[in-house]
Amino acid sequence: MDGTARERDVDPMPASGKHLSSVTSNLVRFETSRRLLCAVVALGLTSACTTIAVHPVDARKHPMELVCIEDNPQVAIGDFLIIVQNEFMRHGILTEVYEDEPPKDCEYLMTYTARRSWDLVSFMATAYLKIDKGPRNVASASYKHSGGFGLSKYASTESKMKRVINELLADF
Repeated sequence: MDGTARERDVDPMPASGKHLSSVTSNLVRFETSRRLLCAVVALGLTSACTTIAVHPVDARKHPMELVCIEDNPQVAIGDFLIIVQNEFMRHGILTEVYEDEPPKDCEYLMTYTARRSWDLVSFMATAYLKIDKGPRNVASASYKHSGGFGLSKYASTESKMKRVINELLADF
């Protein structure tokens, strides 16, 4: 036999080395899988489903200067109406709140509802705004937090409604 035959018969890595390499490779795959799983679980725990649906006001068709808002005493979010009024004002639209009958000179009427939910503290979970001109709906917007562990649910009512109203009144 010559030297080349012997070299072919000799395994460059002993059996114990192959086993060690296989174990190391499996550990690396396991660690990578574990990290990926932890990232997915963490994302799932911190995310939540928030839906904002808006049918915005077309300012060319409806150049609103004043919107009369029907007071909704069932809304238990104390600063909700003030926040809505401030956001309309920021877009250059005046508001007037009424209780029973809308003022006769008011062309655009808005109704609203909002609900709180509880998770360690109370937070605004849903809101709905609807603007009508006579019997026709001009625009609407809704906000809904659908649960989950996301920290966005604890954001202020103002920050949530600012996003909604900015979309609703984007033309103004």
